[in-house]
Amino acid sequence: MNKLYSIGIIAFYFSPILLGIIPSVQEKQETPIEIQEVKADEAEPPSITPPVEAPLDLNNKDDLKTFGKRKVIEKWGEGEWTAFDALIQKESSWNPNAKNPRSTAYGLGQFLRATQRSYGIEGVSDPERQLEATMRYISDRYDTPSGAWSFHKKNNWY
Repeated sequence: MNKLYSIGIIAFYFSPILLGIIPSVQEKQETPIEIQEVKADEAEPPSITPPVEAPLDLNNKDDLKTFGKRKVIEKWGEGEWTAFDALIQKESSWNPNAKNPRSTAYGLGQFLRATQRSYGIEGVSDPERQLEATMRYISDRYDTPSGAWSFHKKNNWY
């Protein structure tokens, strides 16, 4: 009975192979893996899409500073950014609506009303126009932000 039992187990185990349901090891054929060679001069470069830069919100202090830095570097070079940033930080903390309670000074550059008028920005809260006017004023009067900042440090105005 042991032999019969063993033969039954073996038959049960091998029946899928014998019936062709599962291929035997000898029947299984290896499929060769195809390797495609691509020459460097024929290969296409990967498609790289540059990141899309979000528009700046000039009512946001960080964006306004980024915009200001670009403009200053365009006009005077990177070496003038530190002086310009220090001057605007001291005058208005980069707030285009900053008002001096003891005078008519207003905006990024804290222009008095007469200066605002002469630069065409009287009562203008637009940060871009204020920035452009402040840069023109600095250029007209001091040449560079470094010159304006140097004067400001000695006189507490510019």
